[in-house]
Amino acid sequence: MSRQRVSKGSVIPKKEFKIATVLSSLPVGCDFDSFFSEFKRVYPKDWERVNKRYQEHERLTKPGKSHPMAHPLSYMRTAFNSFQKNLVKNSISAADYLVSLEEPKDKYIESEPTEKVRKEIVRNRNFVYSFEKRMLAVHLLGKYKCQECIDTLIDLMNNDHIFDVRVLAYEKLIRFGIDAGPQLKKPSHHTDPQITQKIESIGFSSEQVKTKEGCERAINEFRKKYPIEYDLYTSYWSL
Repeated sequence: MSRQRVSKGSVIPKKEFKIATVLSSLPVGCDFDSFFSEFKRVYPKDWERVNKRYQEHERLTKPGKSHPMAHPLSYMRTAFNSFQKNLVKNSISAADYLVSLEEPKDKYIESEPTEKVRKEIVRNRNFVYSFEKRMLAVHLLGKYKCQECIDTLIDLMNNDHIFDVRVLAYEKLIRFGIDAGPQLKKPSHHTDPQITQKIESIGFSSEQVKTKEGCERAINEFRKKYPIEYDLYTSYWSL
């Protein structure tokens, strides 16, 4: 006889969407009772799912033990309060939330970045030893469709020493509707035949790097002297 288990899947599929749909039909600032009454009317099967899941937990939990499922009414109240807090935090209405679901997640505007954003892009792009920073620069560039950002993305796509940065720049250009050429092909893993000599050249002995402090100092020195090599190897183990 197989072991009985609680049903898998969400208690309420697309819960936030359904809560927003109900709230958008009610006066702004409505109380829980009004929401709850309307939710049961609009989504009776979901209310049945909440009760069914709770009963499963009750039936399969040993006497004296607790389970993670709140009482159905408490579950709905928590969902209501949590969603309302999220609306307040983001200064939007339930109707605005529904509209946001229909919009592209990664939007851009057809204008130049502000001076503050431009400085942030330049600062992040200049981190030769940090592909994460340059990827952040690419994400910022992808928010502004203008010739300056397009030119910078093209340069990064063609010349950055990290493949994933080039691919991200390529994807942003495609999203802008720019003909960026054929999809980039991933090169074979970079292996530097002189890496041992370069590590030795920073002047740290095996004894010095045994401690955490000594190891960190050696890594910092290597990063300063060989920023591209540092970035290539850290990206290989991170991405």
